[in-house]
Amino acid sequence: SESSSSSSAAAAAAAAAKEHRDDSEVWDRFSEWLKLCGIEPAARGFPVEVRKTPSQLQSSSSSSSSGSNSSSSSAGFGLFATRDIDYGETVLEIPVPVMLCPYFEHRLMNGEDSAPPPPPPPPFDPNRSAEEDAPMKPLCLVMMIANERWKGERSKVRPYLDALPSTYSTPLYWSRGSVLELYRTDHLKRAVSLQMITVWEYLQMRDLLKRTHAERAASAEVGKKGGGDGDGDGDGDNDAETATMDDDDLIPVESFTYELFRWATAASHTRQNLIPYFDRSVGKKGAGGSDAVAVAASYGAEDVRQAYGLVPLWDMMNHEDTDRACKSDVSMIDPGDDDDDDDENNGKEGSPPRQGVLVCRTPAQPNSNKGGDADGDDDIGDNADANANADTGKAPCFRKGEEIKMYYGDRSSAQLLFHSGFVHGGGGGRMRRTSSSSSRDDAGTTTTAAAENLNRNDRAVIRIALPNMECTPGLDRIREMLAAKFGFRAYGDQGGGVGGSGSGSGSAVVRPHVGMVLAQEAASILGGTHETNRKREEVILTDVSVSPREARSDELRRALLLCLGDRDELTHLLRNADRYLAPKKLEDDSAAAAAAGKNNGDGGIDDDLLELGEKHRRLVARIVEGTRERYDAAAAAVAASKRENAETISSRTERSGAAATEGLWLDETYARTLVDDLAYCDRITLERWHDAFVSTF
Repeated sequence: SESSSSSSAAAAAAAAAKEHRDDSEVWDRFSEWLKLCGIEPAARGFPVEVRKTPSQLQSSSSSSSSGSNSSSSSAGFGLFATRDIDYGETVLEIPVPVMLCPYFEHRLMNGEDSAPPPPPPPPFDPNRSAEEDAPMKPLCLVMMIANERWKGERSKVRPYLDALPSTYSTPLYWSRGSVLELYRTDHLKRAVSLQMITVWEYLQMRDLLKRTHAERAASAEVGKKGGGDGDGDGDGDNDAETATMDDDDLIPVESFTYELFRWATAASHTRQNLIPYFDRSVGKKGAGGSDAVAVAASYGAEDVRQAYGLVPLWDMMNHEDTDRACKSDVSMIDPGDDDDDDDENNGKEGSPPRQGVLVCRTPAQPNSNKGGDADGDDDIGDNADANANADTGKAPCFRKGEEIKMYYGDRSSAQLLFHSGFVHGGGGGRMRRTSSSSSRDDAGTTTTAAAENLNRNDRAVIRIALPNMECTPGLDRIREMLAAKFGFRAYGDQGGGVGGSGSGSGSAVVRPHVGMVLAQEAASILGGTHETNRKREEVILTDVSVSPREARSDELRRALLLCLGDRDELTHLLRNADRYLAPKKLEDDSAAAAAAGKNNGDGGIDDDLLELGEKHRRLVARIVEGTRERYDAAAAAVAASKRENAETISSRTERSGAAATEGLWLDETYARTLVDDLAYCDRITLERWHDAFVSTF
């Protein structure tokens, strides 16, 4: 069948890609490609080089082919310091034109002949409004990656794509059994939704490709009958001014497999970054000797757009949540500023100006307020005093030969898993080389890491459900009206459950032993005695993100007040819902009223808003305790399963390992380790948040 043959082809291609990525020629071609782009580290003076990460780190991710701490690195590859790197020093500068993005031309795709390069594949459409285009931007990048991958040798970015991982460890690559392991956390629904949405998007893009090819075939036929050139205008002249994508540039439907789309989606999710760029459509055509770029005077701040793109070389840096981890930002450069030599063509008459640059730097010296470079002159490109630490005796930020790490941003452990394919913490019996989590014994062997949460800015999720019993008949209708405003969702039992017959229903996983328990807890504290009008198998709940840094978020406050509100409190919430939904505006209004002397006499205008009390603290305590018991029960069940079904698990792991080798599914043992780490980090974060929450009373 077509599906089986395409799966076999995809598996063969994945295996071939894995072999290529272990080939030094792949990295030689990648290095030459970086030179063509003008960002090869040695040629540009960047103090970094691409190298394999240590084997101790590879052991934790070899089955995922995705790197040591992140699937954004290339199967155990990262950036390493070629010399000591000081604090406040620039590590990389990547110009926007060498980034891979469908919304502007890559430097290597422009200028070889008079004809402009073909436009990106659908769903890219330059005629869409900004509002219509916004939700399509992620898919535009995915389809561009898939199309360039299909082009093979004809793609100008193939050396870069060959250096990317052939598989990833995000839940997109998890088998059904691995996904169901997430029932031990609060993230199973998210994993199921991710896979379902990806399949749906693939089918939509496949259908769009069919229509696009059909439309182009019909247009070409009309052109031939009219004596034209096939571009549909009947003038017999293939317009060089209008770039069109012919069938040689657009992936055929039969080559557009789910495996290719999934790979492109995972590559995009793990590496994409929002990139600002100048909208060239506002420029003056022909300015500066180029039809593609306008003079600086025609640009303004309102002409800066943002789109998702991939950033070569920079995206090989692994994650670290420490005070020394590098930070990055993309700065728009004055298009008329030709003083900087970032682009070798900058300053030459008729050359396109630099649009922007991503700057990756080490942080400022600890306990120092001085910005800029190590020499303090705020010139981000000047590292003349890069080795000043040698004179001052201060330790460098990164020593020569050490892997340079980057902070991926304020993300929870779940976000790191779903977007990057790793959990920054846990333990799971894996080896680590961080000083706080591993050591060497007298024999010189690496010891197993102790469990810990290395994500200092982690967030957990708690679920809060509406009570299934009311103290007053009919009050549930008011509560449900407010729940719709406050972002609650209704879930019903679909007749399935985890581990039982018919398991696999996303909503069923949420409701049975979690949702109804929460609803009963709320009813118990509320003192409900009358059944609600909802069906017995229905529950209305919300997921609330909590963090020790913010003990009482506005979202948490709304949910707790709603669940345990009596008639008077619900009436107040109904009348003042907008004030609870817009706390920032409320603060601004309160400050303005206080300045004008219009407060209500006792303070600001929010004096009459409801506050959390003892009953809310009790409900939170029960939720946390229930979550802790669920984690413990799940961990005990897993341990028992491992003991009782060792042969079955071993056989299943062996089969899944073979599939993972073909690039189809992640090894189930490694996926289970990721779930273990996520559950551990979530529990630690939940405990710390609860302590902070209780301390506010």
